[in-house]
Amino acid sequence: MRARFIGPVNDLARQTERTRDWTRALACYQRGLEVDDLAEEFYQGAMRAHHQLGNRSRALDTYHRCKRHLSISLSITPSPATEALYMSIRHG
Repeated sequence: MRARFIGPVNDLARQTERTRDWTRALACYQRGLEVDDLAEEFYQGAMRAHHQLGNRSRALDTYHRCKRHLSISLSITPSPATEALYMSIRHG
């Protein structure tokens, strides 16, 4: 069931990113996180959208939320892709 939800929501959000509709993309990613707060794809998308909307601090907060949820729930750290995105936003 999880994959049946994540795939379509992520596809819709990515489509809105391609059209640079960052507000709608962010809404998709946030809705996804309401349902599955361990879906790293949604955190990455929300980070990108916040950053594109000029909300750097919210993008960084989203990373920290992701890191916390993954650590508490799964005892893992964010993926290299999430870490790279975080570093890019943090230093750029």
